[in-house]
Amino acid sequence: MVIALKIKDKLCFINRKCEILDADLATYMKWLIVDNMVILWILNCLSKELAKSFLNATSAHQFWKEIRKRFGESGTFPLPIGKEDKYFYSN
Repeated sequence: MVIALKIKDKLCFINRKCEILDADLATYMKWLIVDNMVILWILNCLSKELAKSFLNATSAHQFWKEIRKRFGESGTFPLPIGKEDKYFYSN
């Protein structure tokens, strides 16, 4: 997952390097859209059951922090492959 975020130039949304503090409304709304897109990318990598347990996160950073708390510092978590109940671990 980290590699995918690096490729998309969105890693800063989970490591807090592009956090919005003092911005006008238009800039904040643009940031919020991208932050939510990052959350959705990560959610789409999780099984439905697992994704439900993270729906209360308010930012991509908080979402990633919860994943790391649950699965360890590596941030690896099970990703479904295909329609079968097989999983592999990704970071």
